[in-house]
Amino acid sequence: GVVTGRSPARRKFFRDPDVPDLLVFERSVDLHDSPLLREGKIVLQGKASCLPAHVLATALQHAPVPKPWKLLDACAAPGNKTSHLAARAGREGGIITAYDRDPRRLERMADNLRRLRCANARAERGDFLRVTPEDHPDVVGILVDPSCSGSGIVQRGDAGGAKKSSVDETQKRLESLATFQKDILGHALSFPGVRYVVYSTCSVHTEENEQVVQHALASVGGAYRLVDAMPGWPCRGFTSENFVEGALCLRAGPRETQTQGFFVACFERNAETSGTTSAPPRPKTSKSVAKRKNDQVSPIIKSHFYARATKRRRKYL
Repeated sequence: GVVTGRSPARRKFFRDPDVPDLLVFERSVDLHDSPLLREGKIVLQGKASCLPAHVLATALQHAPVPKPWKLLDACAAPGNKTSHLAARAGREGGIITAYDRDPRRLERMADNLRRLRCANARAERGDFLRVTPEDHPDVVGILVDPSCSGSGIVQRGDAGGAKKSSVDETQKRLESLATFQKDILGHALSFPGVRYVVYSTCSVHTEENEQVVQHALASVGGAYRLVDAMPGWPCRGFTSENFVEGALCLRAGPRETQTQGFFVACFERNAETSGTTSAPPRPKTSKSVAKRKNDQVSPIIKSHFYARATKRRRKYL
């Protein structure tokens, strides 16, 4: 069980207050050789990396969508987010098809899904951009976590980063990545039956985050809107005069949330195109976002790391 009623600093582990199946351990606890890890009962995974699956599952749980959920993971390998989504969706009878075009990464993901007993997730080799809506006519949710610069993956508290590149090199790479990210997000939004699409990156760059989301919203012509699946999350996306909806996106980072850098946006199909959703919420203003930063935030401290509890399945893939 989880010890409750005491300060997190006095416990060996505690349940994360934002992601329900995430446990937070003191760094002095080494689980790398633990039977729990070998037997697939836990997954060592950063909190920020758990947000996309949590956001998608939470959105679907509060929507009148048919069950069992039919879900896609567009860029799935190595499969941590896939297995998390499988655990959450499995409680609703959900089924996930996870795509990756790299055969070695796909094999690694399939092994991970077998080890974790994810009987409701299937690893599929293929380029998601070539997957058609006819292949998955009943899909209601898609997770899009495409290749990105990885600029958010730094050691906690480290304001630096990985290998330095020139400004020109960095900008060219960001432009190339953003082109791909816009293409794959746009493709996910083109599935006519989908209700929610969650887009995420482990990048801190607006070119890969808010600008991609803004481009997608402009491209779909009002078919989707952004929704805030985690209203209490203190760190929000960047806004501008032409993109106030950025405040509905989530950001994470070493200073703000004491996690790796991450970005998450949740798209919901509009009532006019699905006939089932309610009136859209008004986007949060920058003033309301600033107020959130003064609110109580998760008691996550630098001396802790994360392990996600899994739900064991009876069958292998």
